[in-house]
Amino acid sequence: RSVDLEARTGRLLQVVGPDEDAETIDQDARFFVSRLLSGQEVEHEVGEGRGAWLHVATGSVEVAGTRLDAGDALGIRGAGSIVIRGSEEAEVVLWDLAGVR
Repeated sequence: RSVDLEARTGRLLQVVGPDEDAETIDQDARFFVSRLLSGQEVEHEVGEGRGAWLHVATGSVEVAGTRLDAGDALGIRGAGSIVIRGSEEAEVVLWDLAGVR
């Protein structure tokens, strides 16, 4: 699936999951893509019993005071909000997965 650059800039765009515009899979999982310009932020709420995996494809971002550069990844467990801030122009992917303890 091709995703327009503007459609994913400054937001987490769900491309797999239950949203009507997303592709579906036989798993309780969601997959998001985002392009962040320097200083732009996106926020994602991780639900109870879920986890997330963030991968930085290009550029760099900051999450909870930690800088992540291209190729870096971060696993998140437990409920709560995560804020991803572009340190420079960056492309990230985020998986939101069920059953993570």
